[in-house]
Amino acid sequence: MSCLTGGMAWLLASLFWQGHSGHSAAAGPAFYEYLLVAVAVVVLVWVLYLAVRMTVRPGEEQEDHIKRLILKEGESQPNE
Repeated sequence: MSCLTGGMAWLLASLFWQGHSGHSAAAGPAFYEYLLVAVAVVVLVWVLYLAVRMTVRPGEEQEDHIKRLILKEGESQPNE
């Protein structure tokens, strides 16, 4: 067994054994990590709310809106 292969085997064994040693690999999450996740959750909920609201009630009531132009052009063409 070469030195590189033996070293990789030792590294893998130590990584697998870490879970059984009673020590964690890293410290617990810091306050700013909780804050970051909280901000991400708030942004996600807001974006989902806007997506559902704009899908259900888009609110485009103006007569000169682009969708009205497209719908009027479609009505003027004869049905085939």
